[in-house]
Amino acid sequence: AAYEPPPPPSTVEANVTSSSIGKESNLPSGTKFTVGAFDISEIAAKNDDPFAGGTKQEITVVSIKDTDKLIESLPQILEKKAKENITKKISQDKSLLPIFVKKELSDKKFNKQPGEQTDKVTLSATVSYESIAYKKDTASGFGSYYLFSLADAVKCVGANVYVANPFPVDDPLCTANSYSRKIVFSKYDFNGNLIAKNQFMYPGSIYNFPWKMNFNGADFFIGGISTSDPTLASDDFLIVKADTNCNFIWGNVYSYSPMQNELYDMATDNLGNIFATGTSYFSSGMQNSVTLAYDGWGNLLWTIPYNPTEVNGSSKIIVSSSGIYVFGFKNVSGDFSDLLTCKYNYVASVKENIEKENINIYPNPNNGIFGIENLSNKVIESISIYDISGKALLNQNIENQANAINVSNFENGCYFFIVHFSDGSLKSEKFIIAK
Repeated sequence: AAYEPPPPPSTVEANVTSSSIGKESNLPSGTKFTVGAFDISEIAAKNDDPFAGGTKQEITVVSIKDTDKLIESLPQILEKKAKENITKKISQDKSLLPIFVKKELSDKKFNKQPGEQTDKVTLSATVSYESIAYKKDTASGFGSYYLFSLADAVKCVGANVYVANPFPVDDPLCTANSYSRKIVFSKYDFNGNLIAKNQFMYPGSIYNFPWKMNFNGADFFIGGISTSDPTLASDDFLIVKADTNCNFIWGNVYSYSPMQNELYDMATDNLGNIFATGTSYFSSGMQNSVTLAYDGWGNLLWTIPYNPTEVNGSSKIIVSSSGIYVFGFKNVSGDFSDLLTCKYNYVASVKENIEKENINIYPNPNNGIFGIENLSNKVIESISIYDISGKALLNQNIENQANAINVSNFENGCYFFIVHFSDGSLKSEKFIIAK
């Protein structure tokens, strides 16, 4: 066969996009390029015209972080002026609480929005403040109790204000010690009128001081210190539970050190457990972070001291579905120390006050529709269902135990099922929805 030479190479025009910008990306005509994974001997490319005219410029634009910071800081900046203006409006026989019960920001207008170019972003808005004034000469009002109160031991719930105070003890057995204090828990309306009041003193103690208050949507937890030592050389963690009518349900103390144990922060979860953290001090100069947990009935679930062989302490606790986070300090050297952050496993920490009664869920796994078989001699009053993170999904009274539970709208997964008996005891089971 006669030799036939290969056809001449063909050409095609294509558009290209620069991968970077600026003058340094300009290219002269005749620059050779590779095409994909092909070798340059197979396919080659070049530009007939120069790539020119590229420029770049650094600009400043507004970020969401910028606008969020302005929204957060504006009410704080105007607080002092707001207190002055409100004070001028009340009569001379009244005093103003040092905290606001409500702060609200509305009519927000930014000169630039996130993503827009500017060297300065400004916010104009209306900030509304609400506070409470009380009569100075009202013996049962805020004036006589708030003198001893801490801001962290005040909570506004609905249309009421709850205050926990250390107050002098009127018991003759304790008044010999001028340091003696009991906890007075009071409920007021927004006009400063006393609605309910009760007092608490841990058995055998002479000094009880509230530092923190938490509200879990149903009950209050008051945290602080308690001691029976007249010299106040030693004290214990103190946690007290009370209802919304100021009735005390239970109170407990805990000591890790024989000397001082000071509770600094508390947090609650959706199962009614209360978590607390603080610092224990020893005569040797050692001090340790201690974290503990009680269930809603006052049973101590666990205590965790952080690394007892070094100096450390804690003052903040946060409880979330991902864990229990404790913040403090460690490695104290003179005036310097390191920040301490601890994470404890949440699932392992939760332990309900449960009696060993026989309750069966059938079928299990199920499609979200199941029955309850009560093999105990107790009456089921209600049931609750929580997801694996501890979020409450259902609270339902049980009138007929033969009726099926229908949660077929729930997603597939594992859930906690808690039975509430009429005598106050509980039983917990897990079930799986698999549709």
